[in-house]
Amino acid sequence: MKEYTIIRKTDWDNVPRLSIDHKEVMDFDEDIRAWAQVCYDDEYLYVRLSAYEKNIRAEQTGRFDMPCYDSCLEFFFSPDNNSLKYFNIEMNPNCSMFLGIGTNIEDLIRLDQLRKNGKFSFNPSVEYTEDGWVLTYSIPYSFIRFFFPNFNPKSGDTMRANAFKCGDKCVTPHYLSWNPVDPTVKNSFHNPHAFGLMKFA
Repeated sequence: MKEYTIIRKTDWDNVPRLSIDHKEVMDFDEDIRAWAQVCYDDEYLYVRLSAYEKNIRAEQTGRFDMPCYDSCLEFFFSPDNNSLKYFNIEMNPNCSMFLGIGTNIEDLIRLDQLRKNGKFSFNPSVEYTEDGWVLTYSIPYSFIRFFFPNFNPKSGDTMRANAFKCGDKCVTPHYLSWNPVDPTVKNSFHNPHAFGLMKFA
């Protein structure tokens, strides 16, 4: 199991990066790479996901579209180490989002209604670079506490998480993960047993 330290919020240049570099499902020749950074303060988890990717696909735009068909960066996390329930956040370069909660792909519930009512906002933004794109957003604790009322991270606490880069319908379909998943398990990204460990500094 890989580990990562979540530091207090600071400039992104000073936040540790984890590599989303484990090829899942299939091998591919195109040079596609990705990284994640996570930090926190008293109100938010801050997530920054970066992709090196020449052939960017960004066609999904609607509320019920599937960003994983496009160039997609994903962050899954379980705020409670005693629960298999996890949040599933997927976004493409249009900030088309799939936001869900569940314990696996079979019981995953899409949380569109919360976003529709404006109850929570992640304030996503995308920056295109010369050789890829960077996605940044913040996850309010008020959103997390809607499902995990006791979530209040402090130094020494831990949570389980994984980060992914995928593109089902890209020129080169690809599937990358931070913590390796079991390729023999169907929909293996949605396996909280395969998440890595994140420690709050």
